Amino acid sequence: MFVLPKYCFIVLLGFFAAFAQADVRPSDKNNAPEKENLIFLFVDYKPLMYRENGKIKGEVGELTMAIFERAGYAVSVLEDVPFRRVFHMLATGVERTCGTGWYKTPERELHANFTRAINVAANTIVVSRRDNRALIESFANVEALLRAPELKTARVNGVSGGAIHDSLLNLTNPNTVVVQRLEQQLRMLSAKRIDYFLAENTYIAHLDAHAPEARNFVSIDLPGLPEGESRYIACSKSTLQKDINRLNLAIDFFEMAKSAQ
Repeated sequence: MFVLPKYCFIVLLGFFAAFAQADVRPSDKNNAPEKENLIFLFVDYKPLMYRENGKIKGEVGELTMAIFERAGYAVSVLEDVPFRRVFHMLATGVERTCGTGWYKTPERELHANFTRAINVAANTIVVSRRDNRALIESFANVEALLRAPELKTARVNGVSGGAIHDSLLNLTNPNTVVVQRLEQQLRMLSAKRIDYFLAENTYIAHLDAHAPEARNFVSIDLPGLPEGESRYIACSKSTLQKDINRLNLAIDFFEMAKSAQ
């Protein structure tokens, strides 16, 4: 049996997005009903979702736009929504207001309706400076690191690393600075205002490709770091189940395309 290389899935995303409305015959396009609008709460979160030359890029961003297209929505993008505002907007917003790439937690389910999972995050790593590597690696596990009061970490306000990740932080109560953007963590780490932070394993790879200062940072794997959890599209509480079902069908379409590799 012929098997597509893994990189072909990225190409397939673009192909399937282009033909997402293949069930509408060319002769019927002029008579097709007007698409319903969906408001997309866009959060800049490199490398998963960001703008490049006016287009939404990144693994989560591109997949989500393809899902919206496949589901048949006209998408209005609300730019640069702060992390901490997203679930307040979903709790109070009009129907078909959605954000993407979010982990599902019991608290968030009180404020939003979730689709099926769109993908699974990479495993968590510790990001630190090269001159700090030996110190970080001296800890037996991540729990011991987080409990060290002399070391300072940072987290982005409103961002969850998933249920297991959040439980670990609640258990250990690390010495933490709260910031508003991911880039602030890097600046504080570079300036030696913090000693480390936790991030997805894809983060350093993105830095290597886009930031010259990446050579100053290292990713460290410690025992006990959480594995990646599922990500979802989260929509406003007022979004009807029929719209969640439409999105789920589109998600299934891309899951089947991925499985066919």
